[in-house]
Amino acid sequence: YSVGDFATVTMKYVLSPDGTLQITETLSDIKEETPDMFRFGIECSLPGEYDSIEFFGAGPWENYCDRKTASFMACFGGEVPSNVTPYTKPQDMGNHEDVSWVKLSDGKNCGIMVRALGNSVKGAPVMSMSVLPYSAMELVMAAHPHQLPRNGDTVYLTVDAAVLGLGGQSCGPAPQEKNRIYAAPTRFSFEILPVSPHRFPKVWEFAE
Repeated sequence: YSVGDFATVTMKYVLSPDGTLQITETLSDIKEETPDMFRFGIECSLPGEYDSIEFFGAGPWENYCDRKTASFMACFGGEVPSNVTPYTKPQDMGNHEDVSWVKLSDGKNCGIMVRALGNSVKGAPVMSMSVLPYSAMELVMAAHPHQLPRNGDTVYLTVDAAVLGLGGQSCGPAPQEKNRIYAAPTRFSFEILPVSPHRFPKVWEFAE
């Protein structure tokens, strides 16, 4: 599909007999006037009962490409609400960099696992990831925390090839050039695996 008059995004889906879904997202046909991107990836909604999260990547607190020096690589877990940062003005939050895989599940250990396969931006099979009880649009539209929905019926997973650095935009300079996402040919691929008590991917094989 076309992104305005700026570029073309192509999504390729490959579904295997075992239920594994492989997704490849590419950005091409980029016009010279195409602006920088805030992120490149997808956001998907999941049932609210998938409120347990486990991942291998930078943590345990939220981090971005220019705000991760204090984070370290390990396997982390918790509940989805723990990813919410109580900013006075709701905004993008809960991001984690250099994530190899993330698993969301319910109390019966049923859910999904998302594993990064390829990323032309990072040059390695890693991704940026967040799991929140709010969508990106809900965060943008809320001027104050009390305006955010509190139904708990949905969790929102975002997986991205890259997310724009924070810089000091609210009180200083924009992100440095190395932390910006330029509109350039991009390829990002990942797979979604079903998880159940009878089918549990060996996560230690993904923590390479």
